[in-house]
Amino acid sequence: MENFVIGSMTKVIGLRDDGTLLLTNSNATLKDIKENAAVFSKNLEQLTDVLPIGVLTKFDNWIETNYYFEKNEDLNIIYSSLLGFAIGEAFGFPYSNLSKEQINKNELNEMIDSNNGKITKGCFSDATSLVLATMDSIIECEGDIDYNHIMDNFLSWLMESRYSSCNLALGLTNSFSQVLVNYVKNVDASLSGCDDFNNISLIRILPISLYCILNNFNNDETINLINSACNITNKQDLCKLGCYIYTELLKDIIKYKNIDHALTYISNLDYSSYEKESIKKYDNIINNKVKEISFDEIKNSDGIIDTLESVIYCLINSNNYKDSIILSTSLGGDNDARCALTGAISSLIYGIKDIPIHWIRDLKEKSYIDNITTDFDYVIRYKKCKLNNENRSK
Repeated sequence: MENFVIGSMTKVIGLRDDGTLLLTNSNATLKDIKENAAVFSKNLEQLTDVLPIGVLTKFDNWIETNYYFEKNEDLNIIYSSLLGFAIGEAFGFPYSNLSKEQINKNELNEMIDSNNGKITKGCFSDATSLVLATMDSIIECEGDIDYNHIMDNFLSWLMESRYSSCNLALGLTNSFSQVLVNYVKNVDASLSGCDDFNNISLIRILPISLYCILNNFNNDETINLINSACNITNKQDLCKLGCYIYTELLKDIIKYKNIDHALTYISNLDYSSYEKESIKKYDNIINNKVKEISFDEIKNSDGIIDTLESVIYCLINSNNYKDSIILSTSLGGDNDARCALTGAISSLIYGIKDIPIHWIRDLKEKSYIDNITTDFDYVIRYKKCKLNNENRSK
């Protein structure tokens, strides 16, 4: 058997139900049937000869993937967090706004249809749509962040079902409707934010968080960007602080892949840029007390503090992606938001290979997620080079 050498250019282009991987050393996809590849076990034991992709995939059902072993760590981070986010939301969405008691009568193993079968399983809701809209705006603006452009994309989601998984703007809340009304009225994203303490800013912050992290922003730069990005939907300092904490949590998870390490890290951050009253309300998180909260005590509302505490609760009390999403779903309440936010971090901790393959298969619009990941990675790298060149010229 011809030996396939895994190196810096090796790309995982397919996954199968049994966990096997399809690897190539080219920039090919599953559609490039003449390019060479090889099949490996999940433990990276080579199972086949090096053969054309078309030969290796002819008789098997492969799910297309898009990540590298070593070459592009940024792309892996973007893809893992976005895929984990979307799958988490799609799993939790059908159970949204149910109580813990109602949900725990169900067997939480598979994605299910919702709205009496009118919305098929695998559809994500508003959180993923808003994240995709934000990413697409950054791509269209060639790595720059234009809040009016982002709001225009949000309007396209509402009016045209763009970025949706089922031709509907699922999950639209009264608060977010008012934000869009404010934007249409003022034609200025900086004036559109509401005074609510909900989690709208938090559920859409992932692309901005990744933008800060992958561009190696310092603390002041991160705070300034997170605050301004948060402001277009939530003006309150409390919401801005919540988005900053989530961003820093992501940052440490990306580096160490350990929730306990990340919680210690955020306990030692300097929060002096935020109001004392806001800091005090995040006491359970900042002082690492969430681990002391029981299942019955954890709150499941769409408030930003409740959401962030419940995400951390699920990450502390699970040791794989599947269990973190099932636990998040079992909490009830604002399930789609919490499952999405939990999923992004859990996927970064445990890796894409830990996500149940049938959940990946069920996810709607996965090909769009694959493509936008590559485009977003490109503009991040373009922006990083631009920033590096600007710093050298100073």
